[in-house]
Amino acid sequence: MAEDQLSAGPMLITPLANGTEPIGYLVMPALNKPLNDLQALLINSIGQVIAGSLVKNQIMPTAESQRDRLLNLLLTEHQGGTFADQFAEQHVQLPTAMVLIRCEPLADQAPMILQQRLRYLMMPRFKQVLVSTYQQQCVALIPISLVAYNQNQFKLTLQQITKQADCRLIVSQHYVNPEDTFAAYTVCERTAQLKTGRGRVIFCEDQFYNLALARVNHLEILPFFINPALRLLLAYDQQNHTELVPTLDVYLRATCNLTRTAKQLYVHPNTLRNRLHHITTLTGCDLRDAETCFKLAASFKLRQFLTQHQYQYRPDIPIPTQD
Repeated sequence: MAEDQLSAGPMLITPLANGTEPIGYLVMPALNKPLNDLQALLINSIGQVIAGSLVKNQIMPTAESQRDRLLNLLLTEHQGGTFADQFAEQHVQLPTAMVLIRCEPLADQAPMILQQRLRYLMMPRFKQVLVSTYQQQCVALIPISLVAYNQNQFKLTLQQITKQADCRLIVSQHYVNPEDTFAAYTVCERTAQLKTGRGRVIFCEDQFYNLALARVNHLEILPFFINPALRLLLAYDQQNHTELVPTLDVYLRATCNLTRTAKQLYVHPNTLRNRLHHITTLTGCDLRDAETCFKLAASFKLRQFLTQHQYQYRPDIPIPTQD
C-alpha cells in the first residue's frame, strides 16, 4: 500500500462529531493531483486500515459520549432507581422492552471501530439504539416490542446488518426490566462459548437447551437421557436401512404438520402416514401427544449436542453418581 501514492503521503486527520456524538474521522491526504481511478478504489480499504491503526495505537482514541455510558450504566449498576433520571438527562427514553446484542467482529476490527459501524447501520433501522463497548466487547441495546421481536423482519434486518458490518450478532432473550441487562449480557456470553451456534445471527432463546446441557458437570450422564424410543429407531434404521429417524426429526421440526413434513421429505402423504404408523408400532409412542413429541424433540437436541461436542458414547464408562 506504500506504492499507491495515497497512503504513503502525509495526511491530515481530525475527528468529527455531531454535538457530543462522535461520528468518525475526516482524513485528507496531501496530494498534488486529483485522485485517479485506482486510488479511488483503494479509499475504502485504506480508510479501514487508518481508522483501525488510530484506535489500536491510541493515537486518537474514540471519544465515549454520555449517551454511550447509558448502556454501561445498565451493565454495571445493580440499583435501577437512577436509570430513568440518567436517561432523561441525555434525552434518551429508558426502554421498557428490549434486547441486548453482543457483537463479535469476524474481520480484524477493533471493538470501537465495530461500535461506530454498527451505530451507523442500526440507527436508521431502529427508533433508538445504544451501542457501546463493555469489557473489550461491542454491545448494543435495542428497544423493541415482543411482537416486533418475534417477527421475521427483525431477523432479516439483523442479517443485513451483520453482512454489512462483517460481524456476528448474539441476541439476548427479550426482557422488560432494565435491571436485567447484565443478566442478558451473561447469557449472551455463555451462548458465545457454545459450539452449537451456527450462522451470523444467533438468538439465545434458540440455544436454551444447549445452554442448560453445557452446565452439566459430567457429559457421561447425558446419553442416558436420550429417549429409548429414539435409541430403538436408530438401531432399527441401521439394521434395516430405513429412514424412520430422519422422518421423525422432520415431522417434529414441522410441528407435527403432515402436509409440511411430506413436502420437506418429498414423499406422498400416505407414505408419511405409513412411516409414522410404523414408528408408533415399534415404540408405542403416540405422535399426536404434545408431551411425547416434546420429549422426542428434546432427545434429538441432546443427540445433536453430544455430536457437536464430539462425545463418543462408551457403555463401559459408568454413569457418575456424585459430582
